[in-house]
Amino acid sequence: LKIDPQFVDGYYNLGLANIRQGNHKQAISNFNQALNINPNLPDAYGNRGLARYALGDKRNAVADLQQAASLFQQQGDTLRYQQTQALIQQISRK
Repeated sequence: LKIDPQFVDGYYNLGLANIRQGNHKQAISNFNQALNINPNLPDAYGNRGLARYALGDKRNAVADLQQAASLFQQQGDTLRYQQTQALIQQISRK
C-alpha cells in the first residue's frame, strides 16, 4: 500500500484479515479506504456491514448490506443479491 495507495484490493484484503482477527474497527477503516477508491464494490459494503454488526451498529450494518445488495443486483449477481437480502432479513429480526 505504500507503493500504490490506490490499490483497492490491498485495503479490501486488509479489511478481511482484520475481520478474521476480530479487529472490526480497523476492518471498517480498511473497507472505507477501499470504497473511497472504488465505491462500486459490493463485497466491501457487505463486509463493512458485517464488521459494523459485530460492533453492535445494526442500523449502519443494514444500510451497508442494502448497498451491497443493490450493487449485486446492478451487476447481475442474482445469487449474491439474494444471499445479502436474506442476511438483511436475518439481522433485522434480531
